[in-house]
Amino acid sequence: MIIYDVENFPNPLRVRIALAEKNALDTVTFKPVDLMNAEHRSDAFLTKNPFAGVPVLELDDGTFIAECPAITEYIDHHFAGPSLTGETPKERAIISMMQRRAETQVLDAIANYFHHATDGLGPALETDQHKEWGQKQHTRALKGLEYFDSVLAKTTYVVGDAFTVADITLWCGLVFGGFCNVTIPASLIHLQSWHDRVAIRPSITV
Repeated sequence: MIIYDVENFPNPLRVRIALAEKNALDTVTFKPVDLMNAEHRSDAFLTKNPFAGVPVLELDDGTFIAECPAITEYIDHHFAGPSLTGETPKERAIISMMQRRAETQVLDAIANYFHHATDGLGPALETDQHKEWGQKQHTRALKGLEYFDSVLAKTTYVVGDAFTVADITLWCGLVFGGFCNVTIPASLIHLQSWHDRVAIRPSITV
């Protein structure tokens, strides 16, 4: 099993945390992609993922799987250990819903702000910026943080008492926020408490 990624980038980090939660980091070969020199846009990489994103999982039979939710779902079902995506139909549906909210309202919003309203990865890669829209995404991200603060006022983790892929996505969204000064407002005490709990998990500190 091979994972093509860029270490410490937010979406690859989602996959690495999922692997760590399943005690499976040592079972995977990581191959770095030279994003800054546009390797992800090369013909060779586009055969793996025509949408040019990382990470990409390559299975032993040559199958390529892109998109973080798909990769983390495969990891969750392939390796033993506590479930990250839910056991029952209801659990799986709710976790999927909350993971999607963490993705769209926090991680993706911060990513869009970073790529459109800041210098991002530099002019060679940021070739189609829309700064006004990027600023609106900043506002969207802050509203997303407020939403998750309200959720975490009632639960230990995003979906009840168990750490799931929804927590992983929210965490990585905040990691991305650290790149571009989108931080947890002081008023969001429940989100901050959650952050402090997650920060000491072995899968985060590995």
